[in-house]
Amino acid sequence: MALEKAFDKGAKFDSKSVRELKQRIELAITAFSKKQKLLTSKKLHLNIKKRLIKTYVWNVATYRCETWVINDAEKKKLKIFEMWSWRRIKRVSWIERKTNEEVLRTVEEKCTLIDAIRARWWKIVGHALRHPEELHNIILEGMIEGKKTAEPPRNSYIGQTICENQNL
Repeated sequence: MALEKAFDKGAKFDSKSVRELKQRIELAITAFSKKQKLLTSKKLHLNIKKRLIKTYVWNVATYRCETWVINDAEKKKLKIFEMWSWRRIKRVSWIERKTNEEVLRTVEEKCTLIDAIRARWWKIVGHALRHPEELHNIILEGMIEGKKTAEPPRNSYIGQTICENQNL
């Protein structure tokens, strides 16, 4: 049974990660704008700003990210969002033409948002695989009875697991 559309605590589900990811990023930008004075303040130390970003903004963006099937286009969107947040914290204008590497050096970070999502994702996969008889493991392995849809096959959760495992 496919879940067509439902709303839960600001998340929208329709069996595609693209729409939810887009909505989560929009909500995270809204969360950033609510705390913008605090996050862009010159009075706060950079480490405090980084912790606030990871706590208040990135948690909104990555809510329920364990269920996403992320391809390269979504990874690019997440990286763009991460760089957007670092640039806003450091008040780097796009006109200055600083590269992403320069911005990451100034905030003393590396690209960590995708790594954090990947860590949370592996944690839930490990949890599901420890319980082979339960429903979430059956769903994860893709052994659901019924007809396939007429649309072309999308990336699957198990396919992403195999791909991520090969990249290690």
